[in-house]
Amino acid sequence: MRYRFENFLLDTDKRELHRFGQLRPLEPQVFDLLEYLIASRDRVVTRDDIFSVIWPDRFVSDGALSTRINAARRAVDDDGIAQRLIRTIRTKGFRFVGDVEEINHAAASKNTENHSTSIHFERPSIAVLPLIDLSGKNAQTNLADALTEEIITSFAMSDWMSVAARNSSFEYKNKVVEARRISQRLGVRYLLEGSVRQSKGQVHLIIRLIDGVTGNQIWSERYNDKSVGLLDRGIDNTIAAAVVHQVYLAGRLCAEGEMGKNPGSWEFIVRILSMMNSRLRSQVETAQNLLEAAFKHDIKSATIYSLFSFAVTLGVQQGWQRRCDAIPVALRAVEAALALNPEEPWAHLALGYAQIWHEPEEAVLPIERALKLNPKLAMGHYLLALALARAGSAQGISERAELGRALSAFDLLAYGHQGVYDNVRASACLITGQYNDGIEFARRAIAESPLLIPAYRQLVANCALAGRRAEAKNALAKLKCMSPSISLDWIKQELKWSRAAVQQSYMEAFRAAGLS
Repeated sequence: MRYRFENFLLDTDKRELHRFGQLRPLEPQVFDLLEYLIASRDRVVTRDDIFSVIWPDRFVSDGALSTRINAARRAVDDDGIAQRLIRTIRTKGFRFVGDVEEINHAAASKNTENHSTSIHFERPSIAVLPLIDLSGKNAQTNLADALTEEIITSFAMSDWMSVAARNSSFEYKNKVVEARRISQRLGVRYLLEGSVRQSKGQVHLIIRLIDGVTGNQIWSERYNDKSVGLLDRGIDNTIAAAVVHQVYLAGRLCAEGEMGKNPGSWEFIVRILSMMNSRLRSQVETAQNLLEAAFKHDIKSATIYSLFSFAVTLGVQQGWQRRCDAIPVALRAVEAALALNPEEPWAHLALGYAQIWHEPEEAVLPIERALKLNPKLAMGHYLLALALARAGSAQGISERAELGRALSAFDLLAYGHQGVYDNVRASACLITGQYNDGIEFARRAIAESPLLIPAYRQLVANCALAGRRAEAKNALAKLKCMSPSISLDWIKQELKWSRAAVQQSYMEAFRAAGLS
């Protein structure tokens, strides 16, 4: 039997406890006690019950029982004060009060025989250890603790990384403990540590990212700032964003190995996303093939189906695939994803993305649903802005674009798409007739993402409608090199705008630029 609760998985056959996929070793009697409490969670178990099960035919003191109870609580990040999972019922005994999902091994074996695998991807996890004060001043110690707490809070912006609670991290304040032991104790893969020193009105901050499995330092950075208003300038968000990026890079490096070939691994997801985010046709098509192979082998994962839909629709947006051929495929993949998990934000986002190229007005609701499930999706805010633009409305596009940009450092789907926020603003300028502003936004988008083909399309259209024909022709020449199939007929069939007036001016713009 396996019991899943919070971020833990207790496997009674293997006698293992995992947190976020990381093994958390337990003494045999502590494991037996935890298993017994969970299995008996529908009632209060007395001290005599525990003695008879854990120590049959042996006399054991109450002190030994208290020691094992405390050890079981520590193993699941609980304590005698919070009693979040293991509660003491005064004068009665103990009860496990957490929500538990039972996973029967027999059922799992049957699924394996049917070659059907349900995938749950474990997110990378990190603990932010208390920053060390090197200044020797009490006021600076307060700043060190405040910075630590703010950095922990900033990690909440990431939808794909989990961070250990403050109380767990602060257990190691002013303690020298080996990184691998802390990682194992807290059940995290990465540790963030550092120091703070104040000198002549300046704060010198050093941050180090440690791999908790190997104990090796994989990244470090130094930050210098004035001591006044340090937090007001968002240094905590800057650090968190930098760390998230380093963890992504570490995952991408691992993805090049064997783990990246396993559809059930985090590294596989990173591998797929790095291919998609490259915006290279060969890489995106390889990602499609890998994802298609995964679900053809009956890998059941809403994430995999959602990513496949994204990859297919990306081909349409880039101009590699015909809308009439690709969008039905993308929509079928989304249907499969939602059947597996109706609450998967990426699936609702993929649905909206596909609908943008089918019926833009129909794209708004699923994208809003995705953002309701996960407001931190930078790509959700961008795609909502894009859906509004394709539907012919410029209202709210700039605000959505800026919100998406602010969140982009923490959103895996947004990696490699920095230019999309300025590009969708160029689309809004096309609708409102602010063509010169649209030219600047399109150029900024291209500077950030040189392979962003839609930005070249917006540059051509805004230049032509602004009467800057020479610049429009030059932009069109570059666009043709990247998208050889582009023509007026292609635009008419593939880039439909909901408002006829916008569609007409778009066609006229390309005609004026010299496209036939």
